This record gives sequence, C-alpha cells and structure tokens, in this order.
Amino acid sequence: MSLLIEHNPAAHALFIGTVVVAAGAEVAATYLGQARNGERRLGGSVAEALFLRKRSGGSAADRWTKQVLVATVMAGLLAAYLLASRDRGIRAYADGWTTLA
Repeated sequence: MSLLIEHNPAAHALFIGTVVVAAGAEVAATYLGQARNGERRLGGSVAEALFLRKRSGGSAADRWTKQVLVATVMAGLLAAYLLASRDRGIRAYADGWTTLA
C-alpha cells in the first residue's frame, strides 16, 4: 500500500502547494521585515529565507534560531516519511484525507 500523496494526484498537489505557499510566505515575511531596517532587497530576502543564510550585520541576539528550527522540522518530516513508507503498521487508518487535512 502506497502513501496517499504517492497515489492520489489531488493529495500530491495539495502537498506541493503547501510547500510552495509556505516558502513564499517566508520570503514575503523576510522581505517586509527588512523594510524596518531600510534594507529591502528581494535577492537577499530569498537567500535568507530559502537558503538559511544569515544577514551580514544581523542582530547579535540572532543565534541561528531560524536555521535550527528549519533543520529540526525537516529532519522530523523526513523521519516521518521514512517510517510511514517502510512500516505499514505505523500508519494504520492514518492514510486518508482526514489525517492529511
């Protein structure tokens, strides 16, 4: 039995759409947040939001918080996918639209 996002085109599209919207929202928030410092640059915002680069001259209070959060979320999602795709018992009754939504 395959995962719902592997055999259902609508579920796959919903998953991809969620990733794209989340990335776009992060770029927009970073871009608008830089306006407070008068440094509004789209290229820098994309690099900072998607590639987890730190701004030059960033705040001393920033201690790689965003990078740690994104890395742990990605590791958790990867672990969940690997477990669900390898062991059918773990996802018993959890491979439907109710649990995806």
